[in-house]
Amino acid sequence: MTRIDQWKLAAVIAVTALAAWYLYPSYGYYTLTPAQRDALPPAKLAELRSKSVHLGLDLQGGMHLVLEVDRSRLSAAEAKDAPDRAMEIIRNRVDQFGVAEPLIQREGEDRIAVQLPGLTDRQRAIDLIGKTALLEFKLVRSPEEVKNVFDRLDAYFAGRGVSGGADSALRGHPLTSLFLATDGAGFIRNEDLPAVTQMLASAGVDSIVPSDSQLLWGKADDAMQGVTGRYLYVVKREAEMSGASIASAEARVGLEQTNPGAWGVSMKMTPKGRADFSRVTGNNTGRQLAIVLDGQISSAPFIRERIPSGDPSTTGNFDVEKSKDLAIVLRPGALPAPVKIIEERSVGPSLGSDSIQQGIMAGLI
Repeated sequence: MTRIDQWKLAAVIAVTALAAWYLYPSYGYYTLTPAQRDALPPAKLAELRSKSVHLGLDLQGGMHLVLEVDRSRLSAAEAKDAPDRAMEIIRNRVDQFGVAEPLIQREGEDRIAVQLPGLTDRQRAIDLIGKTALLEFKLVRSPEEVKNVFDRLDAYFAGRGVSGGADSALRGHPLTSLFLATDGAGFIRNEDLPAVTQMLASAGVDSIVPSDSQLLWGKADDAMQGVTGRYLYVVKREAEMSGASIASAEARVGLEQTNPGAWGVSMKMTPKGRADFSRVTGNNTGRQLAIVLDGQISSAPFIRERIPSGDPSTTGNFDVEKSKDLAIVLRPGALPAPVKIIEERSVGPSLGSDSIQQGIMAGLI
């Protein structure tokens, strides 16, 4: 072998080694299982993704969505830029979700096309992108006020001939006879939930509850004295604070003292949010402040004292995936208007896989 041939061979080896070095992150990223991706720190996963070869929807499959922004309830000024604001918020959520090379673009006046390569979990994508995540902080009514509301509902149902518990002595209390407890909130066992839900769905119930109050359910499969069920709260209709008070949100474990292994979302407040939080906790010591997410109470802790700079958290039946998704939608940037999906397609990766395999084989040859 001549010296020139030796140099050529060395150059080929060097180029091959360099190509393998550049391609190694792609191999590492695309061979990760979903469990391994969840276990990696977000910063490390983002770094690995940025160094990988980015495959489009045609090569690795994924989802294609067309969204429509409902501007019917917005003022003319708000409606003008609502699609652009929604598009930026959706882009931010998708970036945090970890989808490589997403395509997000306007279509017409109020439609947004979204392509999510590599994402096959349909429901998770829909929940993440289209969810408005309305977060509110509402005061729970006092035990006396709660009792008054439940007594009025009992009288209403009894007058209509609705029967509650089997005990004849409790038939004058169709609703509360199904409660395990009524101290500040009603607790209903899982087996009694259908009956209570049916009662509350009756026509005219809204007129019985005072106009400045509302009934809200707590989280599902809660527990009381070893019994599984759900709390029914009476809360103030007007919120003390909204999700606009949140500066950041992060999925964390160990937020519950009684269940240190449970996942939840820890939130940090804006300066105005801290001032409002200090005011609310200072004026309502001894009462419960409900954290309401999309019309359901995730927790209702007691206010023990004024909290000048506290940051709230929410826990419930969350796993690590649900906690991360909830943290994403709670971060600053709520959708300016409801978004509905008008077109949805799942693209299979089979054709793309064939193209990739043929390309690898050609490269090896």
